[in-house]
Amino acid sequence: MHAILWRDYLCPWCWLGRDRTGLLTELGVTVDARSYELHPEIPAEGRAVRPDGRFAAVLARIGTEAAAVGLPLRVPTRIANTRLALETAELVRAGWPDSFAAVDTAFYEAQWVQDQDLGDPAVIDAVLAQHGVDPVAVTARRQAGEGARALEAAIEEARDHDVTGTPAWWVADRLLIPGVQDRDTLERWIRRLAERSPEAPNGDPDDR
Repeated sequence: MHAILWRDYLCPWCWLGRDRTGLLTELGVTVDARSYELHPEIPAEGRAVRPDGRFAAVLARIGTEAAAVGLPLRVPTRIANTRLALETAELVRAGWPDSFAAVDTAFYEAQWVQDQDLGDPAVIDAVLAQHGVDPVAVTARRQAGEGARALEAAIEEARDHDVTGTPAWWVADRLLIPGVQDRDTLERWIRRLAERSPEAPNGDPDDR
């Protein structure tokens, strides 16, 4: 089976969702990641995370769940505007597919492990160079508008499948899985799809 995943690097649930993508892969599903700009309203310089604020408390709770599946999560000082990273990811996915998985992982880790600013071109370029992608070539394509067009196309595709948030997986061209579901539920849905049983969910994750 094949699945499309829409995600944004600023979304902590998407970071936790990497565990669910791993589970899908173990179950024989090939997952193709796409970009989705979840919060375009965040300013270019990012938005500070108050260590005593409500969002930091939410992140701490997500971090506990992430740690349980082997994903470290450090409450960052800022949440970046990820437009630059998302455009770059789409360009790498199309032009440097062999490097895409490593770049994708590094962008997540920059936000949720290393507390780096994904809105900073220097951070983006360092990740690209580290994983065998020419930053100059990517910048040229981005400045020509290729990254923006690719990102908008990915978002439009998501809307065509009724995706309104992240993470979201569109599986086997029939089942939309929104958000981070528990592992047992996710495994049950996928096995039902694989078996093509009559009780398999048909595009409705609430059909248990």
